[in-house]
Amino acid sequence: MKADTELQRNVLEELQWDPSFDAAEIGISAKDGIITLSGQVANFAEKSAAVRAAKRVSGVKAVADNIEVRLPGISERTDADIARAAVNVLERPRSKRRSGATRRSMRSESRWRRMVGK
Repeated sequence: MKADTELQRNVLEELQWDPSFDAAEIGISAKDGIITLSGQVANFAEKSAAVRAAKRVSGVKAVADNIEVRLPGISERTDADIARAAVNVLERPRSKRRSGATRRSMRSESRWRRMVGK
């Protein structure tokens, strides 16, 4: 059985070889022969091609597909966009804020904002 780091490297090389999608947009992790793919692609064909490419690598037992399809033109905000906007609001001088927001840390998950702290 290949070591996880070797398997991860082999999957990365296979993804980079495939011209069907941008491999730079896909993250790869490996544990006990199971590959997890994450990141964003522009369509379902790219997503399927990435999964097929990972499955082609010798030593891969299974592929967990966590790749998100971000269709062009959809103005849905990512968790990072939401967190950045919340931090920007909290960093404004208190007189410029619309609400009584105070300095707190923000956490964004699945497009829900959560304030942490007092």
